[in-house]
Amino acid sequence: MRTGVIDNYWNETETYEALQQYVDWNFDGLKEDIVILMDGGRVAVDITGYQNDMTTFHSKDDILTMFIHLGYLGYDRDTKEVFIPNQEVLQVFKSSTKSRDWTMTFNALKNSRNLLEATLNCDEETVAALIEAAHDRVGNTTYHSEAGLSYAIQLAYYAAQDEYTIIPELDTGKGYADLAFIPKNADKPALLIELKYDKNAETAIAQIHRQKYPDRLSHYKGNLILVGINYDKEIKNDQPMFKHHSCKIERA
Repeated sequence: MRTGVIDNYWNETETYEALQQYVDWNFDGLKEDIVILMDGGRVAVDITGYQNDMTTFHSKDDILTMFIHLGYLGYDRDTKEVFIPNQEVLQVFKSSTKSRDWTMTFNALKNSRNLLEATLNCDEETVAALIEAAHDRVGNTTYHSEAGLSYAIQLAYYAAQDEYTIIPELDTGKGYADLAFIPKNADKPALLIELKYDKNAETAIAQIHRQKYPDRLSHYKGNLILVGINYDKEIKNDQPMFKHHSCKIERA
């Protein structure tokens, strides 16, 4: 007010570095959420479990709720989503994510968007390759396991949460589809993803049809994509076109 200089001063009243430790804990993929928010997206959050202190944190929802209290995030109570409220706050996030530690997170989100686009285009080879890259991020102790594969798939499709509600183990009445993607906008197709371990992608698609999983999403008939993904543990890396993962995609 004394100088008459108009500038952004809010971000100098609190340092984001003081909060960086909470982000670095990376509860449940918190870093990926931060990148989505920086890109103008929104992230669903449950604010009911927060203890309203700076010491008790059990999940990424607690961290995001704290950011709401401190003014770093806005909250839409109708959709129960958080967002970055203005350019001043966005600049704080940008300044705090320039380190090399964030490069992998930004690249992972870019690959995730490419994966969703390839899936919607029914590009089986690209989907298999990007799933392979995402699975490589899983720790060595869980890599060769169904749990590791499931985690890798959910991580790989992380960016889809902007446009889809992702439901693991969707009850179809005759079994459980591994992953269902329900579009938030009617112009997008729904996705059903079935995972297989040491079998083949065709088997996954066959199970989707045999168990009549699409019946659960009958109102998306004609706008539904079926995805079968298989992980082959035994394939040798000296084989031509070496790749652990294969993919089969159909429209229904």
